[in-house]
Amino acid sequence: TSPLLQTAEGSLGTVVGRRVLTEFPLNGRSFQDLLSLGAGVVPTTRATRIGIGDVSVNGVRYQSNNYVLDGADNNSNIFNSQNNDPTAYAPPPDALSEFKVLTNSYSAEYGRGAGAAISAAIRSGTNEFHGSAYEFLRNDKLDARNFFALQPAKLRRNQFGGTFGGPIVRNKSFFFFSYEGRTIRTPGSDAFGNVPTVEATSGDLGAYKRVFDPTNGAPFPNNRIPASRFDPVSVRLSKMWPQPNLGGIFRNYLYRTSSRDNRGKYDARVDHTFSTKDSLFFRLSVQQQKSDTNRGIPLEVDRNNVNRNVQETNQRSAAAGQTHVFGPSAVNEFRAVFHWTRSDVRWGTNDNIAAKFSVPGLPAELLSTPGMPAYAISGMNSIGGATYNPNLMREQTLQIKDSLFQIRGSHTIKVGGEFKSQHIPFSVAQVAMGSFSFTGVFTASGAGTGEGFGDFML
Repeated sequence: TSPLLQTAEGSLGTVVGRRVLTEFPLNGRSFQDLLSLGAGVVPTTRATRIGIGDVSVNGVRYQSNNYVLDGADNNSNIFNSQNNDPTAYAPPPDALSEFKVLTNSYSAEYGRGAGAAISAAIRSGTNEFHGSAYEFLRNDKLDARNFFALQPAKLRRNQFGGTFGGPIVRNKSFFFFSYEGRTIRTPGSDAFGNVPTVEATSGDLGAYKRVFDPTNGAPFPNNRIPASRFDPVSVRLSKMWPQPNLGGIFRNYLYRTSSRDNRGKYDARVDHTFSTKDSLFFRLSVQQQKSDTNRGIPLEVDRNNVNRNVQETNQRSAAAGQTHVFGPSAVNEFRAVFHWTRSDVRWGTNDNIAAKFSVPGLPAELLSTPGMPAYAISGMNSIGGATYNPNLMREQTLQIKDSLFQIRGSHTIKVGGEFKSQHIPFSVAQVAMGSFSFTGVFTASGAGTGEGFGDFML
């Protein structure tokens, strides 16, 4: 039986083993959802909203937690913006042997923050070949209908993968490999938009507010702007809006939002024992993810991709460690890790709509960039550019650490040091392609007159 009182150290924590990791029901299958099993650990509102493993420990902010994987650094510094994950790499539960959450009085080697120290370890191979395979399915065909809905919300979510490990040389070398894939398709919900009527795109604004000629202040006859007065760029841009599928001039277009998400995680680890005094391991972890969502009404150009955001995230983590036993009372551990993360938010199109439609006034360098300016027209759904798009971020972290553990009489001594280098370049613009606003001020002549779409067409 284990002793009731731990006298070797004063840290407080919780260890979660493989049985809990693989058998506990997890919606989304993230080991971070199990962190709250520890005392003083609660999920943050951000974790509930986004669906990630952000936790607050003893009231400390979630950014103050320190994540460790295989004894080396595993923290991400760009998760607040795009990565949406506090870890540089989050292994699937089936790839972990265990993890430990230290919440109080942990040793100096777990520095960095005042929150928890969360240490996890990737599984190793054994002298026997073992493998597993799994599939977790969520589908609206199996779901119950919400009491207030006409039918169940559409959802296609598949999470699948497997593990395999065994000996390379018995009692000497072992390997372990894991893979997890995830695909999510959510058609989303119905939404209403305001699009210009067919008559409006031909200049007939009879159903809209009164418009006046900005050159002389006279009202346009029959509230109709002559086609000869149209701006040629506006004529081309006006064809981007879909035609109304409902009546009226407001809430006259019904569409459905949608999103797609694909992700793959790969882990490979090799362990080798040189002798009873020396052992070595190497691990490589890779994650690739691509998701896209529509930001508004589908447009009649490039087949609905102009108003879509695409986010691609690629993560690489390579770690190596060596353990040397000097004798019955002294052990040295060496760890080195390199993380590389790329997280990009881009347009859903590869075309430069501004160049294609000859939009004037843009710098030359923007005419070769995918996308288009933002057009905000009062009374209409906006089209074009989104804020902070493109948003390109990189993160590179190198850590080298070494520690020596020694027992001298009734005392235990652990000393060590580490070198850590981080490089986080990024490129982001609030409105990369510029923006145009049309409020109806140029076609107005007094209160209750003027139409934004009239300004746009002129």
